[in-house]
Amino acid sequence: MEMGVKLSNHSVDRLSSLSDDVIIEIISFLPLQFAIVTGSLSRRWCGLWTKVTSINIKLPDFKNFPDFMSHITSPSIYRFFVKYAVEVDDSISLSLLDFWFRQACDRNVRELKLACPPRFKGCSYRKNILPSFVLQTHSLTSIELYFVYNLQLPDDGQINLPNLKRLRFTRYRVDLKLLGTLIEACPSLEDLSLIDFFFMWTPERDDIKVFNRNLRRLVIDTGCIEDRRFAVVINAPKLEQLVCHTVKSAIFSFEVKPSALCEVKIEFINHNVRLQSRDEKKVMSEFYQAISNVSSLTLDDYVLHKVSSTVFCNVTRCTLIMKKWYNIKTVASLLELCPLLDVLTLKFDWDRRITRERNLGKPNRKRTSRRVLKRLEIEAYCTTYRKPGKSFLKLVQYLLSGAIDLEHFYFRAVGPKFFTEEVRKRMESKLCKLICECPMASSGCKVQFEGMFHKYVSRSNQG
Repeated sequence: MEMGVKLSNHSVDRLSSLSDDVIIEIISFLPLQFAIVTGSLSRRWCGLWTKVTSINIKLPDFKNFPDFMSHITSPSIYRFFVKYAVEVDDSISLSLLDFWFRQACDRNVRELKLACPPRFKGCSYRKNILPSFVLQTHSLTSIELYFVYNLQLPDDGQINLPNLKRLRFTRYRVDLKLLGTLIEACPSLEDLSLIDFFFMWTPERDDIKVFNRNLRRLVIDTGCIEDRRFAVVINAPKLEQLVCHTVKSAIFSFEVKPSALCEVKIEFINHNVRLQSRDEKKVMSEFYQAISNVSSLTLDDYVLHKVSSTVFCNVTRCTLIMKKWYNIKTVASLLELCPLLDVLTLKFDWDRRITRERNLGKPNRKRTSRRVLKRLEIEAYCTTYRKPGKSFLKLVQYLLSGAIDLEHFYFRAVGPKFFTEEVRKRMESKLCKLICECPMASSGCKVQFEGMFHKYVSRSNQG
């Protein structure tokens, strides 16, 4: 008790010792309704919320205070986020939204984020949620749009975003001509993400043009597009990272080969439409050849089947997503394509029995003995109440038996919640037995289990 009294006598109110500028910066990260509530903490904090540099409002929770912008006295608003949590009615009119955006743009807003549900009352697809004058705000460095439709050009038809570095569209209804104009009108753009975007149906093939000389990261995810044929033409000489998650009928090509490209992720969705003509297959073959110098590669087994003649001579880290060709030959062919591979990550369902055991094939011992891996990661997803298949165990045994300098083996299993502790222990003991029987050349190989097998195991070859 005496110790508690002593500590209370020497306690210091560090929060009150902070300057007003620091306190304003702290409450600027709070949603605006919470920042206003902080004014009731003390007299000193009463009017600090009017000087916030970041505004984060959530509708319709904030619809009872529509004129809040008239109370903001800070000359600069760095971040302006508006989110529609649920469907709203006409109480928040589009003209009021325009007024909020106008005030933010006049105060040199840097980061802008707008999130809307796919459909909400009082606003149809034809109405422009994001005011067109936003596309002429020089101070903007980041724009994120979620579920925003029908983006329109300004009245004069000009886009002027000289300082924009990050642009992200999620579930955006694409006008491909406007999208191409917008990308070219951002000379400082470095990060472009098109997530689950979709566009109007046309009988001919659509082309997405990504032309930007300073672009360094490009993400194209067309997960919601089914049975569509389109092409992505990239002209970004400084591109460093490329992520593609799209349908098999998509065609990618480079007008200028990016010399700085170091990381590529390609995963195709299993839809019906595929490449048909020889020209399309030739373009994709040239695209795979253009990315052969990357150091980090993520691909699925469909892409691996298409790049069987391409050698990735600089790849040191590779992730293989196994969907269909679930056998040893698939992994063996990948190891042949990546001679300098150090880290290998496999992702698949261990209970899928697509390939018969008699078609697995026998690994080549000569090629296996030359393989050098420092880290092996396996992420298995179990979707049914079934023990690991023989093909899965053979695959793990094949990889471990041929790894010369293996230093770390990481295994993560994700299974349904109805797995009992007894079933988990049985699966874990089977894998541990398999690992212990494999001759690892490294003297201190570390084995780690996570996920379903929540136990951490550390093992040495000497023990």
